[in-house]
Amino acid sequence: MRYELFPHQKKTTKILSPADFAKCFNEKLGARTEQALREGVFSYEELTPEERDVCIRTIVERLVDPAFDQSGAHRLEKWEKGWGENLDALKAVSDKDFLSALVPKYFDKYDVVRFQGRFVRVGEPDFEYRMFQVILAWLFENI
Repeated sequence: MRYELFPHQKKTTKILSPADFAKCFNEKLGARTEQALREGVFSYEELTPEERDVCIRTIVERLVDPAFDQSGAHRLEKWEKGWGENLDALKAVSDKDFLSALVPKYFDKYDVVRFQGRFVRVGEPDFEYRMFQVILAWLFENI
């Protein structure tokens, strides 16, 4: 389930380019990283100051909510259930689609993410996961 924190308003959409990623990594991109970039579209919109404040307030409220699940050994049953859902999905898909069944459900839950120290509204439902793939590709090339 994807949560939208704000009603969609017509704003200027920006798209992250390979040059933007090179600036983030502070170096020229390698072939593996560029390939990961080609596999996704990275469009986003800037939040207004008011939307940013709502976002921060929502995060703080969630963190101090006593019902908020903290990580730890006491959550093993939930962890098993969540990854069990991925296992069931993996068993049900074709060989061609098996990678999508492995994606954890905690990716892409919200339409707002942090990027370069600020909150942005993402345009694609798989923005966060694709960003993770780009970061992994860069790490595998450079570390």
